[in-house]
Amino acid sequence: MRSAPSGGLVGIVFAVEFLRPDFAEDADTPLSAIVDHARYVRDRIGIEHVALGSDFDGATIPAPLGDAAGLPRLRTRCAPEGFSDGDIDAIAWTNWRRVLDAWWR
Repeated sequence: MRSAPSGGLVGIVFAVEFLRPDFAEDADTPLSAIVDHARYVRDRIGIEHVALGSDFDGATIPAPLGDAAGLPRLRTRCAPEGFSDGDIDAIAWTNWRRVLDAWWR
């Protein structure tokens, strides 16, 4: 993955067809699918390169997430999966801020 050497990010999408192994456009997709993708990227290239990509603009997203108001449920789901509070903050915000800050300079 090129994101690690460049300092960039991999945005974890919420579009269910990219989260599911069967590629089904099925909103009955658990939040654990998002967590699994975040863990995969973290384990491959490091937590500093993981970010939320969202897709609230029309993609079918997991029903348990719903919309942006469901993001706290995603945060709660990450905690027992081996993500620290610092990791979750990085994924949700600080990684984006670091990359955008470097880009705006």
